[in-house]
Amino acid sequence: MDIYNFLADCYIKTNNLTAAQNTVIEGRKISENNLSLMLSQSDIYRAQKEYQKYENTLQQALKINPNSKEAMLKLANYYLENQDYKNAHKYFENLVKIYDNSYEAYFGYIYCLDIMAKGDKAMSLVRKLNSLNKSTSEIDYLLARICIHQGNYKEALEYLNQAIEKEPNQTYYLEKGLTSYVLADYDEAIDCLKKVTDKNLLASAQEYLRSEER
Repeated sequence: MDIYNFLADCYIKTNNLTAAQNTVIEGRKISENNLSLMLSQSDIYRAQKEYQKYENTLQQALKINPNSKEAMLKLANYYLENQDYKNAHKYFENLVKIYDNSYEAYFGYIYCLDIMAKGDKAMSLVRKLNSLNKSTSEIDYLLARICIHQGNYKEALEYLNQAIEKEPNQTYYLEKGLTSYVLADYDEAIDCLKKVTDKNLLASAQEYLRSEER
C-alpha cells in the first residue's frame, strides 16, 4: 500500500470522503492505473451512494487486473445485493476457479446456485465450504435455504436449529418461524417470529405470508 492509498483508506474510515477523494485524485496523477487507488475510489463512490460509478470503477479495475480478487468480490456482492444473480454468479464462478481456497467466493457461489434453482450442485459444494471454514451458523443457514428451496422443510429445520444454537440472530429466527409455519407448528412459528423486531425482516415475513412460495 502506497502513501496515497494509506491516507485515502484512513479518510474513508473516518468518513472524510472529500479528503479521501482528493487524495485518490492526487495519487492517480502519479499512477493513473494504480489498482489499489481505484479500489479506494470505488469505496468512496459506494459511501457516497454513487452506485453506477462504483460499478464502473470496479469494471475498470478488472481491465487492469482481470484476476483482482478484491474487485471481483466487490462486484459479485454488489450484484448479489441488487438481485442480479446472473452477474453475481458469473463473478463468483470466476473467483472459485482462480481462488480455490476463498471461503467468501465459495459461499457466494453456492448462494447463487441455490437462488438459481441449482440446489443439487449447491449442496455438492458445501463440503468444500466446510473444509475452508469449519461448520459455522452461516453454513447451517445456507444449507437450510437449499433444503427449503428443495421442499425439504424438516431437514431445513434441523439446520436452522443448529444455526440458532451457534448464533441466535433474527434472520435465523425468521426463517425458522416461516419454516415452522409451513410444517403447521404454529406455536413454534409464533415464538420465533416474536423474536424478530427488525422492520426489514418483518416486512419480509409479511411478504412471505402473502405468497405461496413454500
